[in-house]
Amino acid sequence: MDIITNKSIWFSALIKVVATLLFCSLIFNHSYDKPYYNYDSIPYVASAKYLETSDYEASHKYSYELLKKKAPQLYNGLCCSGAYRKSMSSDYEAFASHMPAYQIKSLYVRLIRTTSDVFGIDEYKSINLISMSSVIGIVFVFVSFFFHINVFGFLSIFGVLILSQVLHLSRLMTPDGLSSLTFLCSIILIMRNMSSAGFVFLVLALLIRPSNIVYTGLVPLFLLKDKRFIYFAFLSICSLMVYYLNAKIIGGLGWWKSFHSSLIGMPTSFIGYEPPFSLSQYLNSLNYWFYWTLTDWNYNRWLALAASFSLGSIYLLQKDKGYLKNEVIIFASFSFGVLISFILFPIADHRIYSSGLIPATFLLMYFLFNQKKI
Repeated sequence: MDIITNKSIWFSALIKVVATLLFCSLIFNHSYDKPYYNYDSIPYVASAKYLETSDYEASHKYSYELLKKKAPQLYNGLCCSGAYRKSMSSDYEAFASHMPAYQIKSLYVRLIRTTSDVFGIDEYKSINLISMSSVIGIVFVFVSFFFHINVFGFLSIFGVLILSQVLHLSRLMTPDGLSSLTFLCSIILIMRNMSSAGFVFLVLALLIRPSNIVYTGLVPLFLLKDKRFIYFAFLSICSLMVYYLNAKIIGGLGWWKSFHSSLIGMPTSFIGYEPPFSLSQYLNSLNYWFYWTLTDWNYNRWLALAASFSLGSIYLLQKDKGYLKNEVIIFASFSFGVLISFILFPIADHRIYSSGLIPATFLLMYFLFNQKKI
């Protein structure tokens, strides 16, 4: 009987390992040397090149010439479709005026530069490698944490990851895959009673995408339940200081300039760009993008997930006469954080919210596979 049981365990483990390798192979084949070039990749490359040259004109020329060489079939669309892109490609000073919006992701830009230098590859290839590696890292976090469960439950992980659009994330020339992996590592460390290390990842996430301040601010709320008020205050102050100093050093555009240019009207240059704040413009834009996202089948899935997660977190928070587990509070923080992020900056694209949705999805699976602990 023991021999049969051991064989069953080894066979189950083999299936899990093979399935994981096949899924990682799928990601590799889907993303390696198949980057999804978008306009944002150009200023990211220029920002990484600027760390090397300290010359805006040279960085501008380099990023466009390299794009033309690597993706000639996409070049005209990325450089010249619309007044904004024409201005950015033809006027390096106008381009430089918008670069702080990308340079402010300072850790991501530094990683592009370092990866390029260490592996001897160009910056576009470096971005491709970072995105692919981040998604494979996400897969290994899920797999390692749930490796012990029943083989059928384990195999369901890959379906959930596909629904979380990790395949798309692996091709994107943006920091979203890395940001999602950073938060995922953070909550794993917190759940493993290594809170200090987990909080370091929370703060580092601000240097990958400053809008992560929503999640970084909400996740430590469980410290208040544990009456660790000084620790919570210290962490909050550190997070705000990193957020402020990063923006101050880089010279970031700020929330309203970014909101206005992205959702109301993109200027051809950010030199002297100072749109006055208008509450009515903000509310009209939020209303428009909310209904547009809600009714578009390509984008309403992430919004439905975020709303479902938020309602589910309320159920879990009041379960067992209000007893609050840290994991449930963190789940609520990510779930509501996605909705708050959308209210503050209502971009419809799923990738913008993957930093909150992927950790929330991980925690939901944790609850499903560990029902006796919740």
